[in-house]
Amino acid sequence: MTAQREMTRGAPDPDSDTKALGILMERAGDVCFRLDLRTRRVVWLNGGPEKLLGAAGADGAFSFDRLEEWIHPDDLAQAKLFWKMLLSGRGAEIEVRARTTQEQWQWLHLLAVPYPASGAPRFMLGLVRDTQRYHEAERQALEEIGQQRIGTLAEGLAHEFNNLLTPIRGFIELALDGFKSDDPIAEGLKTALDQVERCAQLVNQIQLCGRKSFVMPEEIRIDRMFPAVARVALSSYRGTGKRYRLKLEWPERLPPLLADRVQLQEAVVQLIRNAVEAMPEGGTLTIRAEPVRVGARDARGRTGAKRAGTFMRIDVMDTGIGMSPDVLQHAMDPFFTTHSRAGKRGMGLSIVRGMAEQNGGWLELDSRPGKGTRATLYLPLAERVHERLPPEVVADEDGTLRVLPAAPVGRALVGDDDDLVRELVARTLESEGWHVKTVDGFDKVMRMVREGCVDFDVAVLDLTMAGGTITEVLPRLRESAPETAVILVSGFGYDDLVGRLVRAGGGKVTYMAKPFSPKELLQRVDELLIWTGEQKESIRS
Repeated sequence: MTAQREMTRGAPDPDSDTKALGILMERAGDVCFRLDLRTRRVVWLNGGPEKLLGAAGADGAFSFDRLEEWIHPDDLAQAKLFWKMLLSGRGAEIEVRARTTQEQWQWLHLLAVPYPASGAPRFMLGLVRDTQRYHEAERQALEEIGQQRIGTLAEGLAHEFNNLLTPIRGFIELALDGFKSDDPIAEGLKTALDQVERCAQLVNQIQLCGRKSFVMPEEIRIDRMFPAVARVALSSYRGTGKRYRLKLEWPERLPPLLADRVQLQEAVVQLIRNAVEAMPEGGTLTIRAEPVRVGARDARGRTGAKRAGTFMRIDVMDTGIGMSPDVLQHAMDPFFTTHSRAGKRGMGLSIVRGMAEQNGGWLELDSRPGKGTRATLYLPLAERVHERLPPEVVADEDGTLRVLPAAPVGRALVGDDDDLVRELVARTLESEGWHVKTVDGFDKVMRMVREGCVDFDVAVLDLTMAGGTITEVLPRLRESAPETAVILVSGFGYDDLVGRLVRAGGGKVTYMAKPFSPKELLQRVDELLIWTGEQKESIRS
């Protein structure tokens, strides 16, 4: 009798043990269950999976006997095997996607072990853990790694293509000077020049997608910009017989934001067109803007947010067909589209996201099938004065650049490791009477500096020649020949390094992106050597 009492006292008490386990898991944020192997009855100990998935009340909606109702189809076979192993008294664990009450998929980790651990088990004790945040963190980390790779690839591609496009564009423009405007050959050359410009725009989009494009931030009043941009974007849909209602909503006194004007216009046009395409039968397009404060905690919880601060929040909303979670997950991938491949090509929302991130903000998307889509841009407000960037070029009547009155010619140093680019720059300057010395590496520039042979009025130098670095060469050149004006050219984008070099040049150093035209080169030379801003304005008028 005593032995029997001792055995009873030593026998496991599943109710007390599982209650204690439930209390522990409650603190950990998990939910626990107990499966009676004799009755196949599942008891949820601290709320049930509805606590993780958003349902109210444990009404059996998440029964293991009805896995088809709440497990993702791709994970269903794995979930059924898990349940079969539990019924056989064997421990198991899986990670599956479960349907939430918002009709979205959420990752859950399920683990179960037999109880008692020795002998024939009577129960299975298990827990369900929300692992969605880990998948989100992993996805974001992989996305950042992928974005870094895309950025490196985009930068390399842009550099190579811009080096190729520079002599193509330049020699076409030089050839145009030899024909009258109505000559058929001139028309063909202009067509080729237009195609070169389209290629240059595509390269810029690649740089933008990779966060490597040339950014010229300025203060922008979106209450003045957006109405005109929206009308232009919607104009191509007139005459389709569909009604698109435009609503613009923002406070009367809206502060300016800080962004690249051209990039912002392109991004807004892209968002508007996406919204219209999502409303095949017509609908309402709403653009809403307001300044918001994003705190440090809130910034950490937002995908893409890099910092806390005051931002302009811009919502572009439609009443269209919306997107499923799977489509939404890939909506910002380059060249991803839900439309016909024949009618939709490009980088779409990846360009918009690249624009936002390059300008110090980010892009968020929210969409549900049948409920429309909201694209939200966060861009920094204009809170501080930024450096003055290179002046805007002036177009001539034939679409090329108008050259301002020329500065006196002199001696020029041209350094580029691309033979055709070097030839184009040299021929352009020599056609104006310049005496040109060409080099193909930084080591040759340094040799001239050491030998004192740097009596040049202007130097046109590529940023990435072999034989040294621009950060080594430029200070030595500026020290030996402080009066020499320097034009830095590159197929890479304008970045912090270039900005520091330009600022340190004291007005004698500027930057010019490839592909550039011969007239743009001559204009930049004249600006550096002689013409002040006021003189140029008087000449233009």
